[in-house]
Amino acid sequence: MTVRELFENVEFDALVPTLDKLTRHQTPLSQRAYFKMAYDELMLMTPEEDVEPFELRRGEDGELYPNAGIELEGDIWEESLGREIIIPEGPEIPLEKLAAYLLWSLTFYGFSAASRPFLRTASVDEFSKKRFEIRQKRTSAYGRISLKKLKAMSVLDDEYMEAEMRAEKNARRRNRAKRMRDHRWDVQIARLERKSKVSETIFELTCKADDFAEEDFAYLYNTKLISDNCYQSQTADDSTRIDYLIDLIRNYGCVDYSEFDSMVFVVSVDKERELSEEEMHKLQEFVDPFNPQKRSEFHYCTAAGFGPGAEIMIVASRDTL
Repeated sequence: MTVRELFENVEFDALVPTLDKLTRHQTPLSQRAYFKMAYDELMLMTPEEDVEPFELRRGEDGELYPNAGIELEGDIWEESLGREIIIPEGPEIPLEKLAAYLLWSLTFYGFSAASRPFLRTASVDEFSKKRFEIRQKRTSAYGRISLKKLKAMSVLDDEYMEAEMRAEKNARRRNRAKRMRDHRWDVQIARLERKSKVSETIFELTCKADDFAEEDFAYLYNTKLISDNCYQSQTADDSTRIDYLIDLIRNYGCVDYSEFDSMVFVVSVDKERELSEEEMHKLQEFVDPFNPQKRSEFHYCTAAGFGPGAEIMIVASRDTL
């Protein structure tokens, strides 16, 4: 049985209980929706032929655990789909559980390297820089190394990493004054982390259309909570792309948008495959019931490269916790 044949023999919904357990400690994104997109994308692909089989890894007790498909990590998906699964002797495992384990490995433990919501590149905005500078101060203070010398190093240098390990060890013996100083640093870091996240969200919004300006979304800096998710249709043609997105968000999204004050919806499609009147009507019917308390924006964008698919980015914010 190949990986593709395994996925063909199980419905995605049967994988959900196992996937929920595997991702319960991760950042609270709409995990189910992203796994669903990955599963459907895999089912649209054509498996490579004549690829090497792989053997599942069993634990010391003979059981199959989530890392059973570790050999698939980093593989090209078309190649992974064509690989024969060798199941070593031992206790049996339900197909839906095995499929969930392999999907988890293929998507980098719930995060796809190719998708924005899963793996984000390191931000280099001003807030991230300030946050990094505070962490360097802490490493310098406890790692017994001058700040000037530390700044001249790469974070990958052995000496830099040794200083970080010393700092972590020495920080355990802090006196009250140092604990108070560290608390102030922690508060600053948390504040900067949130501003960096907002900055990144605004940047992604402004990339959707040329007429989007950063000041249009500056109000997000004054909110207390933000949820941003990007959903992409995985269909063979454009006839069901909007139906797919609506079903995906309604049935697999894990965000309760009724709890937010403001929402921004940005729908993007290929400029050669613009939305029909019927698709616009479906989207409007989908968006209208949310009716947030303060502001609601709906934007429609076209760009090259979407093919038959469609994408909807939803940024929800709340002014109070």
